[in-house]
Amino acid sequence: MEPALDAERKADMTVKDFIRLAEMIRQGKVHGICTTGANLEEDIFNLVAHNHYERVPNYRNLSDAEEVALRERGMNRVTDTCIPEEEAMRRIERQVLKLWQQADKEKQRYFPYEFMYQLIRGCHIKEFFEIDPKDSWVVAACEKNLPIFTPGWEDSTLGNIFVANVASCR
Repeated sequence: MEPALDAERKADMTVKDFIRLAEMIRQGKVHGICTTGANLEEDIFNLVAHNHYERVPNYRNLSDAEEVALRERGMNRVTDTCIPEEEAMRRIERQVLKLWQQADKEKQRYFPYEFMYQLIRGCHIKEFFEIDPKDSWVVAACEKNLPIFTPGWEDSTLGNIFVANVASCR
């Protein structure tokens, strides 16, 4: 049995795994992907807000007050990583909302990954890139036009935002 890995090593492995996945896609070794909505959006969030992320290696020991302080600073903690709400989530939300509204106006339907591809291909987020796009598995998948299946999309940040906008008729 392998020894348990701490959260920091797991997060590092995930980043490295996604970089490897990007390379495998570019080499033509991947022909479709099934992933969570969170993994799909996280790659895009990281693409545009990497420099604003914060690590919290002691996340298990945070007090309620420390958790609140992170939230008040706009940092959304997912285990040991804080994703900056404005630089990541709201930045993408503003762009993808336009695409959702345009699709609705034109009576078009798209899978979640197709909206992400529209963001990339339409250069809606290129000015915000903070990592080399070669390290993004979603950019690599977009370049190869791979299908990405995301069951349970509404169980992600962007999925929740989409549902909230539909429910409020925006």
